[in-house]
Amino acid sequence: PPRSTLFPYTTLFRSTYRLELRVSAGVSLLSGGNAEVKLGIALKSDPLVKPYKIELDVVGLFDTPNGTPEQLIDFCRSVAPNILFPYIRQVIDKTTSDGRYGEVRLDPANLSALLPADQWVEEPRTTKSDKAAAADKIAVE
Repeated sequence: PPRSTLFPYTTLFRSTYRLELRVSAGVSLLSGGNAEVKLGIALKSDPLVKPYKIELDVVGLFDTPNGTPEQLIDFCRSVAPNILFPYIRQVIDKTTSDGRYGEVRLDPANLSALLPADQWVEEPRTTKSDKAAAADKIAVE
C-alpha cells in the first residue's frame, strides 16, 4: 500500500491522549501511635487510543517514635502521598505494559500540592484489640 495509507496509523499511536485522573486520600490513626494513609487513584484514558479504566488503592503505614499524633497527621498529609505515588505509577505501568493497547505512564507529580486539606478523609480506626477492650469495659460496668 502507499505510504500515505499507513501514515494515519503511525500518527494515531504516537499521538498524545488525555487521561482523566481522580485522586483520593485518607488518613487514620491506629492504636500504638501509627497512622495509616490510603491513597486512591481512579484513571480513565481515551477509549479510542487506550481503553483502560484503572482503580487502585495503596495503603502505607507510618509511625513516629518521638512525635505527637498531630505531627504524624501533618506528616501524613504533606509527605506520605509523595512517598506512595511512585508505587502507584509503577503498578499502573507494569500492569498496562503487557496490555494490548500499550502502557499508560503517569508523569511524576507533587500530590501534596494537588490534595487540599478538605479532600482528606480522617477517620478514627479501631483495631481488634480496641474493640475487645471496649467490650471488656462495657462488661465490667
